[in-house]
Amino acid sequence: LTWDDGEWRPDESDEDEMEAARNWFQMQIGRLRSAKNVVWNKYYNHLLDGSIPQYQWDIIWEFVDANLVAMQLALESLEPPQEDKEDESHEDELVDATTDI
Repeated sequence: LTWDDGEWRPDESDEDEMEAARNWFQMQIGRLRSAKNVVWNKYYNHLLDGSIPQYQWDIIWEFVDANLVAMQLALESLEPPQEDKEDESHEDELVDATTDI
């Protein structure tokens, strides 16, 4: 993840600002997951009559999934460094938005 020239990244020396940013990302990730599940259960399964073509649903889900991954990466980049962590790879921790369905 690369922040845009630090313009949007919270000040690392301000723990309150960092915590507020982490809370915001956590809230948005939860909101998107919930919204995806509601849309999936309420609309997607009932609108397979062709009123919304499958390719449009696919585009919607790809967009939502990409946002979830981006926000998860942003959230992880705001976490305090862990000195004793042996493996720095976070690939297994990324949001798998398709498992929420």
